[in-house]
Amino acid sequence: MDQISHNDQHKPASRVITGLRPTGSLHIGNLITSVARLVELQKTQECLLFVADLHAITTPYEPKELRARVIDTVRLYLAAGVDPDKCLIFVQSEVSQHTELGWILSSLLPVAELERMTQYKEKTAQHKKPNLGLFSYPALMAADILLYDADLVPVGQDQVQHVELTRTAARKFNKAFGETFRVPRPYVAHDRARIIGLDGKGKMSKSLGNTLNLLDSPEVIGKKIRKAVINPERPTSFEGAKPITIFELHDQLFPDVQTAELSKQCHRENRNCKDYKELVAQNLAAYLAPIRQRYAELAAKGDAYIERFLAANADLARARAEQTMQRVREASGLR
Repeated sequence: MDQISHNDQHKPASRVITGLRPTGSLHIGNLITSVARLVELQKTQECLLFVADLHAITTPYEPKELRARVIDTVRLYLAAGVDPDKCLIFVQSEVSQHTELGWILSSLLPVAELERMTQYKEKTAQHKKPNLGLFSYPALMAADILLYDADLVPVGQDQVQHVELTRTAARKFNKAFGETFRVPRPYVAHDRARIIGLDGKGKMSKSLGNTLNLLDSPEVIGKKIRKAVINPERPTSFEGAKPITIFELHDQLFPDVQTAELSKQCHRENRNCKDYKELVAQNLAAYLAPIRQRYAELAAKGDAYIERFLAANADLARARAEQTMQRVREASGLR
């Protein structure tokens, strides 16, 4: 598989793109495994970040809440350190070329390729009656990537399959109509472990209600940590780095003498766990405090501030996407 890892020593790629669904408040697992990685990449790469609201409507949602979640997601990413001067942030539905290219690519991808996608199988099991949008999700995702001539796509190991399908779509189009698309590679940070949920059951997930959210108050963090499972059963199979608990994450973030001693006493000797949990809650609350403060400052500016920011960025994204679509239309005979 042609992919690049976090420790790859090759020359950095020139353009990176990633998307996120506006599904609600981000949690500390998102911060460590996704947002922090983007914050690092933006220092040396040209980054694009889009809010995937078209993907969000493939599963049940509340229309009145969707735009609010889009605004809130952008606000959270800015609060967590994504620099708008280094990363172009825009909303997927505001760039119509995404759906245009998605349709063209869907005409090239075999049904069998889409049927074998793991995410489609999982969502089908959850929602029983999948819609066409959910089935063709990977074609739109391929369009999201190929529109911007991206070199790398940061993903977790579970999303590599989608990038591989994007590569397949690019190659099929290039073979049929001539060299048009750059073929991207997945960027997998193998050193970024998934965070186990506070209940010790599977990964941290909003749908499971086992998260420590970036905007949780110190009081809420304290309550959640006091109830969190210290030594859950480990999953027997996993991809990438070994999943870690919120406590192991804490010990990595605060490797001091007090942490080491209390952690050992609690994990190995089953004593002083109350003191250890209080230390964890205190340190994590302080760790997230700058994000909460920055978020409050952005929220005080109102939604209109984010809307103006997104409107300007949509113009930039459309201009880039249209350059690609002109090549696509000419190559495929649509112009």
